[in-house]
Amino acid sequence: MSATTVVGIDLARRQDYAAAVHLVHGGGRWRVARAEQIPHTAEYAQLAAYAAALADRGATVAVDATGVGAPVLEDARSRTDAPVWGVTIHGGRKARQTGRWDLSLPKGGLIAHGRRLLDSGDLVIPNVPGADLLVSQLAQLALIRRRGRRPALEARIGHDDVAFAGLVAAWMTR
Repeated sequence: MSATTVVGIDLARRQDYAAAVHLVHGGGRWRVARAEQIPHTAEYAQLAAYAAALADRGATVAVDATGVGAPVLEDARSRTDAPVWGVTIHGGRKARQTGRWDLSLPKGGLIAHGRRLLDSGDLVIPNVPGADLLVSQLAQLALIRRRGRRPALEARIGHDDVAFAGLVAAWMTR
């Protein structure tokens, strides 16, 4: 998966935002080029076209295929001959490839890998559009205990869509 541009896309529409984080490689490291929340008004077909267009331009594109992402991923793949990766995120411990262009990734593993890249300087977040939102959402990620349910890794307050788009993109730099 070596590319000079990697884009992670987290999909949602009504309660959460869809989000995208663009990473570019240069100078021996990855840097965030842009991080964005996509307005609630974006149609699924627009999101699929966006993902397909990025893949057509040579980016490694990874779309969160959990929940509402599955049909968007299917639509994006129908629009291009370039690979569009589908990523399902789970609460387990093991990452595995589940299809030619499909991955099943543990939430904890995503966070740990992203932290390693940031701590080592292999991934930097310069002052670019959306950087402040990405940093604030990453800082909010924590193990949240809920009565009668398993603890979940998610934002303590607010949203985590941009954070997970960034973490998926970071995973794809491997």
